[in-house]
Amino acid sequence: MSAIDAILQPFFEYAFMRQALLVMALLSLSAAPLGVLLVLKRLSLVGDTLSHAMLPGVAGAFALFGMNVLALSIGAMLMAVLGGLLAGLVARKTALGEDASFAAFYLISLAAGVCLMAAFGNNNDILHFLFGNLLAVPDGYTLWLGGVSAASLLIFAFGARGFLAEAFDPAYVQMHPGYGKFYYVLFLGVFVVNLVVAFFAIGTLLAMAIFLLPAIISRIFHKSWQGMILSSLILALVAGWAGLLLSFYANLPAGPAIVLVLGIFYFMGLLSQIRSVFKFSA
Repeated sequence: MSAIDAILQPFFEYAFMRQALLVMALLSLSAAPLGVLLVLKRLSLVGDTLSHAMLPGVAGAFALFGMNVLALSIGAMLMAVLGGLLAGLVARKTALGEDASFAAFYLISLAAGVCLMAAFGNNNDILHFLFGNLLAVPDGYTLWLGGVSAASLLIFAFGARGFLAEAFDPAYVQMHPGYGKFYYVLFLGVFVVNLVVAFFAIGTLLAMAIFLLPAIISRIFHKSWQGMILSSLILALVAGWAGLLLSFYANLPAGPAIVLVLGIFYFMGLLSQIRSVFKFSA
């Protein structure tokens, strides 16, 4: 088998591989700009907290309604919003810093979700909720994901100026406090919806990787937000394709394989920076 056949055959031969590649492409479209904004706004820890806060909501909905996608989505969204609000409230009203407050909710939510899943499900259910099941997404998921991605891109296109002003120009936002708050809440709302959608494919533990790792890697090479978004999109698409091939040939879970490929890109980026520093020093 030639290298080209090895690269293309799994996607031509198996429908589940084509669907998984389409899911990754749709996720990447909305994850790229959202991930860049998360990195620029320094909200990575907030994103991690929201992603893990979903798990108790998902587990509770699963206990009550079983594998009902709508119920699981609503449970995840409600708990993500509630967890973010509570962590932010604790950070503002107590002596704890924001990092300590969000880290505490991150860990507690993860433990509570796993315990609930263990009580009402089985080990396979726990693994699917933690790491996703990209190769067997629920019926109708791809259409739903496409709608969310399209809506997210439209919101970003029309609200890009406000999102970027809120990230880059805090002085302007302070002059117009309602303006900044509106775009901050809108951004978090769009992000939570995308996070819930990503959860079904990648799981709560790894969902943030699709948003953050491409943006973090692109930050190594680009200073402009336009370059970061384009680079993040390309990185996510390439990692999705390469990770699925790695999963297929090495018999690995698809989500972790994709994140592993992104991790390789990250260390390659760091290595290039280290070499540049030493070359410049010499």
